[in-house]
Amino acid sequence: MLPSLPVSEPPKAGPSKSWQGYVLPLRYSVPALLLVFGLALIAFQAVFFAQVDSKRATEATLTRCDGAGMGITRSAERGSKDDLHRELVRAQFEFGIKFALVCDPSLTVIDAKDHGWVGSPAEKFAPAEALALLREVVAKGRRSVTTSRDGKLVLGAFPVIMATPATPWPVVLVELDLAGPLREARHVALLHAVVSGVVLFAACGVLWLILHRVITIRVTRILNEARAISLGTSSGRPLTGGDELAEIDHALRETHAVIADQAAGLRAREERYRLMVESLPAMVYITREGRIDFMNSTGLQMLGKASADEVKGRSPFDFISPQYHEAVKERIRSVLKNQMTAPALEEEIIRADGSTLHVEAVGSAFTDERGPALQVVMHDISERKAAEARRTALGREITNASEREQRRIGQDLHHDICQRLAAVKMNMQDLEEKLADQAPVLVDEADAIVDRLTDAIRITRGLARGLSPVDIEAGGLGMALAALVRSSRELIGIECELETPDELPPLKPQVATQLYRITQECITNGAKHGHAGMVRVLLREIDHSLMLRVSNNGLPFDPATVKSLGMGLPIMRYRAESIGATLDFEILPPDASVAVCCVLPLNATATVHSVTL
Repeated sequence: MLPSLPVSEPPKAGPSKSWQGYVLPLRYSVPALLLVFGLALIAFQAVFFAQVDSKRATEATLTRCDGAGMGITRSAERGSKDDLHRELVRAQFEFGIKFALVCDPSLTVIDAKDHGWVGSPAEKFAPAEALALLREVVAKGRRSVTTSRDGKLVLGAFPVIMATPATPWPVVLVELDLAGPLREARHVALLHAVVSGVVLFAACGVLWLILHRVITIRVTRILNEARAISLGTSSGRPLTGGDELAEIDHALRETHAVIADQAAGLRAREERYRLMVESLPAMVYITREGRIDFMNSTGLQMLGKASADEVKGRSPFDFISPQYHEAVKERIRSVLKNQMTAPALEEEIIRADGSTLHVEAVGSAFTDERGPALQVVMHDISERKAAEARRTALGREITNASEREQRRIGQDLHHDICQRLAAVKMNMQDLEEKLADQAPVLVDEADAIVDRLTDAIRITRGLARGLSPVDIEAGGLGMALAALVRSSRELIGIECELETPDELPPLKPQVATQLYRITQECITNGAKHGHAGMVRVLLREIDHSLMLRVSNNGLPFDPATVKSLGMGLPIMRYRAESIGATLDFEILPPDASVAVCCVLPLNATATVHSVTL
């Protein structure tokens, strides 16, 4: 299949924007990515370490609160107010307590670091969350250490188990500041994140510098050289070294050389295809979506067009005769659906000056990078059609001349020779009567001569009927065929059988004559070429058609060898075509060796060709 035409031109050398997109990231994007990565790493570490350090600070503060509360609780359990007060003061400095107090179950302060708080209700000094925690501890009798809702305080409440059950047991309340430790933890986390991020960023920078020196610069050189190769300005200096980059550079140059050779070969092949298509003595055009995309110069000449612009983008039906549109559309649908090459189809195209050309078109579907397309090749067969018409006319003329000559000879035999022979027979009969009186011994010889004259008259009349058929108008085709069968037995010496219906549809004389001649030719060919011993003639009406079938038991033959068998079979075809009938040859039919079948549509008998054979 020919490639999609017209042939594309090779790309011209010029700046390639795509290569710039490779070199630019290698120079600037890596540092930018490292900077973004470092900042993101610092932010991530700051958040991560802040969470970790804040959790650690909270846990440490809760532990200090629990330790301070348990220390105060143990002092309270010993029952010494002096020891209790000293423990309160010590816990303030050792654990960083914001304030601590000891109160009874009614939440009245028993002791605190400030003696002025003693005897006062705890709600006067403690926040609401602390009072709620105290009440919960009093109710449950278990210590509780927790953070405030705003996350700024650590509160702890501890019950004191007294030695004497009758003595009301006090409750210790401890409050520590959590905002300061958390703030300090965040500062430490930020410092840690910044230090580690800077160190890691510096390490990445050093690594990038090394990679930039070892890889990036060399890769940039390879890319620049590749761009120069594509533009045809290569320096020719390959990258040296025994590493992978040198191998890549070497492979790149080898690949470019192979691609360049393939491109040159492809351009050469495209040029050869283009020249071949342009020089073809046939029209070649390609359609896409029903519109002409390409047409060669021969096609333009056949249409009488000056340039391809006059046909490009137009529908091929613009120059195909309307009577062929439906057949062409059906062929296009079949070709595109089955992706096959369609058989040749005769069409007629209209040239720019209004004249027409007979063409034979072959279509084939293909798909390329532009999608599905249809390629059509049209051969000009106008001269061939004219030659066929001349041959047909000549064959008909020869057949007419032969028919006329046969009629003349038949008429001469019937009207002249037969009459002369009949007169000689009558003379011999008169002579036989005279010899009976004068020379009886010669009567037998005279009688034998009369018999031979009778046979000669019979044979001559048979020949005359063969050369000039009996009057079909008088007796009809059935009687003419019956006479032909009888004469064939007598003259050719072959067994013949005839099967005809009692009534035949009315036929024009010229139609009946052609059917008679086809039958006559079949019988003669069967005896002469097939050496047949039996011929069967069948005439019947089937499906509004008249079928004539002549079969014999002779040697089979191939219709493809018709040309080597003389004019008999072609003349039979001419005869059938002249009356609108079809003629087919059956090879090895079930009931014979060879059979010739002529089918005449009965409605065709009214439109007989003007040529009378």
